[in-house]
Amino acid sequence: MRVNIISVIDFARYQGQILTQIDKECRIVAFSPKFSFSSSLLVSRVLNLCNVTQMTLQPAESIDSNSAKSYVDSESQVWTKLSIARILHHAYFYK
Repeated sequence: MRVNIISVIDFARYQGQILTQIDKECRIVAFSPKFSFSSSLLVSRVLNLCNVTQMTLQPAESIDSNSAKSYVDSESQVWTKLSIARILHHAYFYK
C-alpha cells in the first residue's frame, strides 16, 4: 500500500503508557486511504489476525459502551479489538 505519511503517532503514548521502545518487533501501521488521514501508528508489535467468533467476549471493564472489546482465545490469550475509526475520531488523538 502506498500512502503519504505526514506523521507517526506512538500508540502506547497515545494511551497514556510509556513510549514505545524502537526495536525489531515494533511496526508502523498505516491507515487505509479511506480514512483520509495521513498519519500512522507506531506499535510495539503486531500479532496475527484472528477470528473473534472462535473466542469468548469478556465483560466490559468500563460502563462506557464505546470502550474496546476484549476476547479470550482457547489458549487464554487476551485480544483487544481496535477500531481505527474510533481512534481517529477521539478528540485526544488530535492533541
